[in-house]
Amino acid sequence: SGVMAIHFGVTSIGVPLWVADHTDAPTVLVSLLLVVNTVYVALFQVRASRGTHDIATAGRAVRGAGFLLLAACILFAGAAYTGPVFATCLLLLAALAASAAETRGEAGSWGLAFELADQERAGAYQGVSQMGYALAHMLAPLVVTATAIDHGTGGWMVLGALFAVTGILTAVLARHAAAARAGDQAQRSEYVASETPV
Repeated sequence: SGVMAIHFGVTSIGVPLWVADHTDAPTVLVSLLLVVNTVYVALFQVRASRGTHDIATAGRAVRGAGFLLLAACILFAGAAYTGPVFATCLLLLAALAASAAETRGEAGSWGLAFELADQERAGAYQGVSQMGYALAHMLAPLVVTATAIDHGTGGWMVLGALFAVTGILTAVLARHAAAARAGDQAQRSEYVASETPV
């Protein structure tokens, strides 16, 4: 979750610097991209969270977010190679992809954080989960500038690959956790059945 949360730095730090210094798009577009993100999240966050109370579904949501962030990074990089109009179109598409990733990724991450927590120590689990977000917010400016801003297209590709790989790994771990939980529940059911007098 912490690695995926670095995408907040892409929106707040990477995109403004990229638009202003590396594309021919008008700098006023930065504000529009933030509005697009805000409106998209406000409209679709609840819908995106449907089903993420299931561990495996939550993992798939994070995986999907990783691929959407990869697509957004490719689009952001591509905006540097076109004129103002096409760059604006690519940046808007990238903002939509990043916003969709945010809604799906956050829904999945929250689902995993709640469903995988030990019910007797839920506060401790949530504290560790939120620590990942705090670290992400602290490291995001460094990660985003050291990849996308300093190295252009190659840096965007590295950043996008980081998100995609993290999403894939999250889905794999979630699938294993769901299978382990199902196995534990089956064992408990068998134990209860064996202890129940006939």
